[in-house]
Amino acid sequence: AAVFTNVTRPGPLMKAMAEGAVHHASVSFDGPEPIHDMIRGRNGSFRTALKTLQELANCGYSCGAVLSVTKHSFPHLPDVVELVRQTGAAHIQLHPIALSGRARRLEETVGPELSPEALLRLVAVGRLLQNIYPDLQIQADALLGEELHRFKHSETDLISPLVIADDGALMPFCFDISRKFSLGQLGEPG
Repeated sequence: AAVFTNVTRPGPLMKAMAEGAVHHASVSFDGPEPIHDMIRGRNGSFRTALKTLQELANCGYSCGAVLSVTKHSFPHLPDVVELVRQTGAAHIQLHPIALSGRARRLEETVGPELSPEALLRLVAVGRLLQNIYPDLQIQADALLGEELHRFKHSETDLISPLVIADDGALMPFCFDISRKFSLGQLGEPG
């Protein structure tokens, strides 16, 4: 089992990892400390997330970070990646924020979803950061069209895992993927 968490309550996560109920944890960050704390609406939430990630790595647990990328956090990616790298985390996922869930209410704060051009820049920045930090696995959650041809799997292999969004939508890959890719809705008549 893998968990993506904002670690508002690190105790239960650490217990679940120690008991083997959770095998991997990815801690989410919304940018550098001021942006993260503003979006989370709580001072100190960035430091709590960073400290928890450090504790997970120190215990030898499989852990990483998901960096939510917005127009405001984008310029700070190298600094946040460096902080995460210093914790000993194994991977970083650069995830463009989608205006769903709580983010819908924060559009004025986080800005609009990244444009196609900004997504291309995110892929390029992800590749550059991977070259700078070869000890980290860095993944940008955006694919260039030609990269889709590199997959040697059927389309159904690409739609795993299935994620259930907060409103019951069945989504491939991740909860923030555009709703036009929804596979269905929980509770829909069969």
